[in-house]
Amino acid sequence: MHKLVLGLFLGLFPWVIFASNDKASDALSHFFKSTESLSASFVQTNWDEQERAIDQSEGEFVLVKPDGFFWHYKSPFVQKIVAASNKVWFYDVDLEQVTIKSADKLMGFSPLLFLTGTLDLERDFLVEMDSVTDAVVWLRVTPKGESRGFEYIRVGLVHGQLWSMEFEDNFGRKTQLQFSDMKVNVAVDSALFVLTIPEGVDVFEE
Repeated sequence: MHKLVLGLFLGLFPWVIFASNDKASDALSHFFKSTESLSASFVQTNWDEQERAIDQSEGEFVLVKPDGFFWHYKSPFVQKIVAASNKVWFYDVDLEQVTIKSADKLMGFSPLLFLTGTLDLERDFLVEMDSVTDAVVWLRVTPKGESRGFEYIRVGLVHGQLWSMEFEDNFGRKTQLQFSDMKVNVAVDSALFVLTIPEGVDVFEE
């Protein structure tokens, strides 16, 4: 599940206006309504409970609403995570193994599925302004329910565009995602959301 630390939600508009009016949740609602697709490259860094950096990986992701998600770790290991039609496929290429999970079972536990926009933002999350550092506006999102897989998400926006995200799980482990080459509302190949499982790969469905 630690690889599912993907929460990536966005505010692609004049953020400071919303922030000054204490309308953080309205800003995220605006994103869900106005953003149909999104893609970017990322660098992911993980820290342990003692805040020591333990590993770093790179890759790319693509999001298409309402439920299309493609997350591809390219190095140092190769893994693909595909979400579509209420299911999530985890393909570990090196292990030659695919695990299939119901999106309903993961909802509320993963920042990844927060991006689908199917959750009730006001009911399920507390959305607050965190801080403003230089050109970065930081937003803090905390789940309200007891059954949750993360403590909070911090999203950093520069000029209204997603720049970075930080995430802490229930064990005090932190992850940072640094984004680049962001593309919004562009055409996306639907084939990305169909995982073709090679012959000989073990498949487990939960």
